[in-house]
This record gives sequence, C-alpha cells and structure tokens, in this order.
Amino acid sequence: MTRTCKTCPATISAESLGRCPKCAPKATAAKQLAQKAAKAKTTCIDCPSPISWRSTSGRCVPCAQRVRRQAEEAERAARPIVKRTCVDCPASISSGSGGRCHPCSVKFRNKRRRETQMAWLPPEWEKTYQRLRKSFSASIAKAKTLDQIALSKPRVVPVASKPDPYAGMSPFEKQDQMLRRGARLIEREVYRAPEHAFSLTGSSMGDLG
Repeated sequence: MTRTCKTCPATISAESLGRCPKCAPKATAAKQLAQKAAKAKTTCIDCPSPISWRSTSGRCVPCAQRVRRQAEEAERAARPIVKRTCVDCPASISSGSGGRCHPCSVKFRNKRRRETQMAWLPPEWEKTYQRLRKSFSASIAKAKTLDQIALSKPRVVPVASKPDPYAGMSPFEKQDQMLRRGARLIEREVYRAPEHAFSLTGSSMGDLG
C-alpha cells in the first residue's frame, strides 16, 4: 500500500509518518521554530503584556489578581445575607461582625480596657490622668496621678498605747490591785478522788492499782 506525502506529490511507504525524506526535515524545523516563537511571544489574553510560557491561566499577574478578586466578590455577593442583632442593643449587624455594632464594640473595648489596663485608676481620677496624659507619657502620667491620689488620702496618726498600770508588780501585787479596782474572784471547781473504792466497770480500785 502506497501513500502520498503531505507536502509534495511524492510517493511514501506505509511505515512513513506522512512526509517524504525531503519534506520531513523541513517540517520538523518549521515546527521547532513555531514552538520557539510561541514561547518568546506569549501574551496575556486580556492585555498585551508578555507572560511566561509556563503560565497556566494565560494572564499576567495583575490580570490574574483582578479576575480572582472579581470571582471572590461574586461568590461573596451570592451568599445569603443573614440578619443578626447586636448583643447589647437592638441594632442590626452583618453576619461577619463580632456580635456587636460599632458603637457597642467601642464601649465594650473601653470597658474591658478600664477593667484590665486601667484597674489602678479610680473613676474620679480619670479626668486628671487624661489631662496629664496630654503632656506626659503614660508611665509618667500614671506616676503623677498615683502621687496625687496618695497625697489626697487623709493621714492616719498612730495612737500611743496606754502604759500598763501593773508593770513591775509581782503576781500577788497585781491581783491585789485588780481586786482594789473592782475585780471579782471566781471560784474554780476542784476535782477530788471519788470516795467509793470501785470503778464504773465494777472492778475494785485495789485491783486496778
């Protein structure tokens, strides 16, 4: 069975790849030249910017980022909108918020900061600290505020202890002076040995001895 060359009317054998021995080298060289030209002149499908022939998207970096951004926005817009309510007020909030509207979030952050970082500052001295904070750093303003708080507290005068009126007396003299001042004597119960000669179990006290 004989065939005809794809490029010229020459006859080729059945085992040939489609071209005669004269046309086959020319076709191979043209194919290689076309591949080199395609690699060297590859451009973006959205703009004339050159791109690497290894690019899988067929776009340059800015165009690829723009297409990716548009796809994300379209996906986000297609999501169902879930209406939520702020945990501190009846205001409506978006599904991506943290559970509070913006004003309530600011109040919550200020309250948490007041309870943690500013726990040392009494509420009545907050204006003083804010006024000092405009002129000094946080550490200096804190030190000055604490000094003013310490100065504003009333000073506690230590009360002198009363002298011991029984100092230097013997126990007998001490008791005598206490009786002279109105102290009373308390009779203390004295425990004596039982008069019977047996224990509660019935044993003789002599046997126990």
